[in-house]
Amino acid sequence: MPVNILIAEDEKHARQTLSIIFRARGYRVTAAASGEEAIAGAIACRDAGEPVTLLLTDVIMPGISGVGLIDRLRKEGIDLPVVCLTGFGDRPLKAKLRDRNCREIVDKPCRPEILIEIVERLIEEEAAAWGENCSVSVPQAGKGLD
Repeated sequence: MPVNILIAEDEKHARQTLSIIFRARGYRVTAAASGEEAIAGAIACRDAGEPVTLLLTDVIMPGISGVGLIDRLRKEGIDLPVVCLTGFGDRPLKAKLRDRNCREIVDKPCRPEILIEIVERLIEEEAAAWGENCSVSVPQAGKGLD
């Protein structure tokens, strides 16, 4: 099963850029402009037998925030590694995200290679944790935007 990254980002340019970056590296990408759209996308992927492998989400979005998105996905039984992007990374917010097992919190703006490194490390950690029963195919390192 290929890696499917769910990108939830309300800023169109940022969402498109992230999608291009990760698709160029060989990942399947499900992009959403809001928390509500991300929930629907994650459920649709699960129901189609192509579940989301990792969530890359903005924290501050209209409607459902990144924190709310994490909570709603878990209520739907979708528990996955999360990377949060924020331009407002104050301590209380970061504590709230860590309470929800957010694996990485990245301040905006950030360089694409930093996000690539974080995402690929988390995918490899998840694959190692799944052990020999892992059926996730991780694209070869070095493909795409190096």
